[in-house]
Parts: sequence; C-alpha cells; structure tokens
Amino acid sequence: VFPRLGAPFSHMESDKLASSLRVEGETETFEKVEKLLNDFKRSQTLASALELGVFTALLKNACPMTASEVARAVSVHSSQRIDPLLDVLVAEGLLQRVGVGHSAKYDNTPASARLLANPESDTYFTLFSEWESGEKSNWSKLTEVLKCGKSVQQLSGGDEVSSTAGHGHEHEHAHTHEHNSEECGEQGYEEIEKVMRISFTALSEAFDFSRYTSVLDIGGGRAQLSRILASRFKHLQLTSLDMPSVLPYAQKYIAQTGGDVSNRIRLIGGDILQDDVPKADVIHLGNIMHHFDMEKRQFVINKVFEALHPGGALIVVDVFLLDGSETWALLGMVSNQLAGKSPEDYVLGEDLLEKYCEKAGFAPGLEKIPLCGIMKGRVAYKRAPK
Repeated sequence: VFPRLGAPFSHMESDKLASSLRVEGETETFEKVEKLLNDFKRSQTLASALELGVFTALLKNACPMTASEVARAVSVHSSQRIDPLLDVLVAEGLLQRVGVGHSAKYDNTPASARLLANPESDTYFTLFSEWESGEKSNWSKLTEVLKCGKSVQQLSGGDEVSSTAGHGHEHEHAHTHEHNSEECGEQGYEEIEKVMRISFTALSEAFDFSRYTSVLDIGGGRAQLSRILASRFKHLQLTSLDMPSVLPYAQKYIAQTGGDVSNRIRLIGGDILQDDVPKADVIHLGNIMHHFDMEKRQFVINKVFEALHPGGALIVVDVFLLDGSETWALLGMVSNQLAGKSPEDYVLGEDLLEKYCEKAGFAPGLEKIPLCGIMKGRVAYKRAPK
C-alpha cells in the first residue's frame, strides 16, 4: 500500500516501499554487474602498466622509486597522471608502496618482479602472449563480430580461418601441445615450450614419479616433458609419441640436453586415433583432450586405459572448468569465435573427464595436481589386481 501523494514517508514506510520494489536477487545482480565493469577497468590498468613498462622500470632501477621517477622512466607526461595507476596496482597487490604523498616510493612485490617485469621470461610469455598478440584487440570488436557473423580477420579484409588450421587440425589428429605439429616449426615450438615449461616443471615436482618406471607422453612435441623428467628422475624410461614429421625436432633437442637422456627417451611416430598406444606405467595427455568431441575423448581414454599397466596412472594436463564454473571455458569459446576458430575449442569439463575415466574402468574420482600457469592437472588411477 502506497502512502497518499504528498504525505511524508516515515523511515519504516520508506524501507517497506524500497523492499517491495526490489526483485529477488536484484542486489546480488547489481553487485555482479558492478564487479564486471570494474574488472574491465582493473585489467586495462594492468595492460597499460605492462605497455608502459612500469614493472620493468622498477626492476631495472633496483630500488624503490617515487611516482615522478617512474613517470620519467616510462615517458609519462607527469607524475600526477601516473599516481592513480600506481596506487591501483598497490591496491591490487601488484606493487608495494612506502610513505604517502609525493614522497611515497613504489616497488615491485617479489612475485611481480618475477612474473611481470621481464618480458623475455617464460612466465611473462605464458600470461600475456595471447593477449599481446591480438586478444586485446579482438575482444574490443566483440559486438561487431556478433552482429555480422564474421571473424575479426574477416572484418579486417583477411581470409577466413579454416577449421583445419592451427588448433582446429587437432580435431582430426591429437598429437601436439596446442599447435599443429606439422606446421608450427621451430618458432612455434619455442612459443609452445615457453607456455608449457612452467606447468611441466610443476608437474615433475607435484606428482610422485618415483613410484613408477615408465612414462609415455602422447603428443610429446619436442619431448619437452620427457626431457624434464629424464633430468629429474634417473630411473625412468620415457617414450614421447607424436606425428612422424615432429620427431626430427625432438631428436635435436634430446641430443642438446646431454647426459644419458638420449638413452632413456624413445621417440615413436604415430597418431593416437589410429595407432596402437605403447604400454607404460604412466601416460600423459598434454593439452590435447579439449580438441576432441565427446565420442573421440571417450575413445582416447579407453585406449589409454588398455595401455596402462595395472596400478598405473593417467595424467591429463589441460584447460579445465574450475570448481564447476563454466566461465573459463565459455570465455575460451568466445575468443575462438573472434579468431574465426571452432567455438568448441578449449571446452573440457572436469566432471566430464571424470565420467570418461570411470566409464573406461579407472577408479572413481580424479586427483588434482597443483600446476602453475593456466594449465590444470588431473590424475586417474587404474586399479591394481588384488
């Protein structure tokens, strides 16, 4: 019941009216929208700081700097313009500040110095390579892409990306980490290895390989995981499987590793969808499962299960939905649409992987492996006979 026109509201009436006009979930939705809009501002602040070289300037200076000093180092017009940006980075925990006002001094946090200050590092490449190579520009054209049904490249007058190029090729042959093995070449592998080195090193530390004697890496590329494991675990016999055209790259880098590594890494040319899978205690599927449809995923998991020795382990390192949330995968789908690729790329739910594994015969449940970077690790175990 509304108070009569012109009558003053009591606090109780005002609260009651406000409550009656609010629909269920309105406050929560308002807060979510507000956060999304602010997240864009925060990400743009980080992007500008990276483009200006703020973190790099602080690292090179080797001691804290005032806003004026930072402004001069990154060629910003005045400290008054960079002050707010630096303070946002402090609030986000990416910089640290001592003092207040014009005399305040800024510096990297230890983590920022490692992750954000060196554009040549593997960690920096892993975080920002896609963003800097076109993701940022692509996402600014999202509305236009949705309206006209064209990719960003088509809007710019380029040819449409075919469904069998780059990522799309692995819908037919799952044999490499993220790229087409036969086409990416030396430069492509350098980029792949920068992204994967962090995750593979973390995997070698987080999973107990000492319990096993043999490891098969399916889609091994230049045998990067095998090389890392061979250097860390002297007892392991390792096999890297990929398309035959990839093997010369792997042979070259195995030879460069030195030691007895070349004697403990076997290279096999083959296709997971067409050829037999060698037997092993541990089988690793690295960044290939999300390229398959549901039928092929189950087919691959079944083949791996049969190839594993009793008591063995399947390790899957890939892009997963986290804690049941679809946001990560759905954003990946939008990115692929913008680039003219299949929107289904990058969609692999942890719950679905668990179902594939249980249907193949693995023990129920997946073990989580803590990894660095964007990749996530899960382990399924094959029961040993009683």
